Amino acid sequence: MDENNEMAVANSNEQRFEANKVSVKIPPFWEEKPEIWFFQVEAQFSIANINQEETKFNYLVAQLDPKFIENIWDVFQSDMKPSQLLRKMKSLAGDNITEKALRTLWLDKLPDSIKNILVVSSENLENLSVMADKIFEINSSPEIYSATADNSAMKKYS
Repeated sequence: MDENNEMAVANSNEQRFEANKVSVKIPPFWEEKPEIWFFQVEAQFSIANINQEETKFNYLVAQLDPKFIENIWDVFQSDMKPSQLLRKMKSLAGDNITEKALRTLWLDKLPDSIKNILVVSSENLENLSVMADKIFEINSSPEIYSATADNSAMKKYS
């Protein structure tokens, strides 16, 4: 294959790759209706086939207005118990969000080990937060394993 044909094949492959690329268009944050804004953002991520939570987070942080990032930054930077996180999210949202939307957002912020247990529950948010704290405490407590060598057993198999 000569050099011109190789370049044509390379350009053709690049064009196919570029055609499959979809840009994410994060709409401006809708302060009056944040739950609708989150649905719009999730739709954009779905269109762009973005599934990783860290990638979604990075897109949002990169495009959110600094005044909103300042309000939520401590939520992302701390190791709060789930109930503390819920209280913080409630105080930030005020009356601008439904309990259903808050539940969805709160569950999304929890570790998978907690979220997977709670997501099937029909309990109210307060009860869920108590359960989440208990699971969090169990998962956070260090486990210590001890092993001792039984010399007589070791000699038997030597």
